[in-house]
Amino acid sequence: MISKRAPHRGSRLLDTSYPAPSRKPTFSPPQSIDASRQLAFAGQFRNHDAIMNRRLLTIPQILAWADEYHERTGKWPTNSAGRISRATPDTWCAIDLALRRCGRGLHVPGMSLARLLEERRGVRNKRHLPRFSERQIVDWTIAYYNRTGTWPTDTAGPIVEVPGETWRAVDKALRNGKRGLSGGSSLFQLLAQRHGVRRHRRMPSITTEQIQNWAQKYFARFKRVPTQKSGRIPGTSGVTWNAIEQMLARGYRGLPGGSSLSLLLEGRFPVRSHHPPPLKTGQILRWARAYHRKHGKWPHVKSPGFAGDSGVTWGALHQALLMGYRGMPGGSSLSKLLRKHFGSDVMQRLTS
Repeated sequence: MISKRAPHRGSRLLDTSYPAPSRKPTFSPPQSIDASRQLAFAGQFRNHDAIMNRRLLTIPQILAWADEYHERTGKWPTNSAGRISRATPDTWCAIDLALRRCGRGLHVPGMSLARLLEERRGVRNKRHLPRFSERQIVDWTIAYYNRTGTWPTDTAGPIVEVPGETWRAVDKALRNGKRGLSGGSSLFQLLAQRHGVRRHRRMPSITTEQIQNWAQKYFARFKRVPTQKSGRIPGTSGVTWNAIEQMLARGYRGLPGGSSLSLLLEGRFPVRSHHPPPLKTGQILRWARAYHRKHGKWPHVKSPGFAGDSGVTWGALHQALLMGYRGMPGGSSLSKLLRKHFGSDVMQRLTS
């Protein structure tokens, strides 16, 4: 007797009771839609947008939507900006596709959303940037020099005269030959050719004696000490006092660094300096002894008057000891310093 076994899961593929699948499946639209849409599925009408009830578009209408978007968000729409508005079911991506494919009543070949906003609203199009010329770049460098006293580099940031452009973009265009430039150059090479600019490491060294001589000539002419805003130095190859300040601070052109123009010229001219001289512990202790002999008590933070003939208040001395100002190591105070050198009875007298 033959036992009946359950058919294998794949055995029905050989069963002739199942109808063979058709090699050319046909698609029929659902019966629930109207006849016009059925004809659209069958390809009987050419105007597919009209059959699918898609709203025809016009350029003024798209610009009006873009202006409304800009007023609402503060920026111009892109093809990834999502839905146009709550009242409009279209998206900016659909608008961009319609412009590119000349669909939905739009017949402007080569158009896109970004190109339309560039032509009609002056919006910057990253894929269609304006061309550069060396004459333009030279004019921008001169304006930068007149404004800052130094020549621009590729890290100088945005170009004020041309919103949206940066010096890095100009340098890349000069190097790679883009945006109308021939290539094989750089921003520094252009400055070297047109203005004779040289790199810091190739420039001759400057000594502190030279800076002091320039300052003496400046003082003899203008009766004031030069600052970093005093402009160009006569008799030099375009060196400015601002550049001298940067050299002294950062150690360029053979200078040690860690200094400034005011510190270098300290005490060399009969004017008051903005940088007071450093303090010394022994000096503070002598002022404290003199105060004790005069008043019969030790000074504290709120003691009136100045410390000796220095013109410095006791509160300012306390801050210098605490914060490390004027050459002090910091982390101390006026009371700690007096207690350390004059004994523990100082604190009792200060608090009494």
